[in-house]
Amino acid sequence: MAGDFNAFSPEDAYQYEKDRKLISFFEQLDATKSSARNLNHGAIDYGAIEAVLGHGFIDVVASQRSADSPYVGTFPTQLIDDKDHGPDRRIDFIFVSPNLQESVLSAGILRHATTELLSDHIPVVAVIDMAKK
Repeated sequence: MAGDFNAFSPEDAYQYEKDRKLISFFEQLDATKSSARNLNHGAIDYGAIEAVLGHGFIDVVASQRSADSPYVGTFPTQLIDDKDHGPDRRIDFIFVSPNLQESVLSAGILRHATTELLSDHIPVVAVIDMAKK
C-alpha cells in the first residue's frame, strides 16, 4: 500500500518533538485560518498511520532507517516556494504486510536536486524481491 497519506507517522514523532518547527507552524496556521485543523488538542495526530500500523502493516522506510540516519521528509519541495506549506515532513509512505517484509531489499526517499523540482512531494521507493516471497 503506497501513496500520499497526508498523515503523520508515530515512527517520526522523535523528529517532530526534537525540532518543534512543524508544531509551531501548525499552531500559527490553526490560529490564523479558521478552516485549518492540523493539530489535535495542540499535538500532532498520528491516528491514521497508527491505524495502518495497528493492522500489521510495516512502514518500509522507517524499517530500513538506522537510528543515526538523518531525517528526510517528503513534503514540501523546492517546487513550492510558499511559506504556507511549512517545514519538512514525511506524509508519503509505502507499507507492506508482514509476509513481504523479508522481501524488501531497500526502501527510501529520493530527495535530491532533481526530485525537488518534479513535484510538490518527494518520491518514496521500495525494491521488493517477489521471488523471495
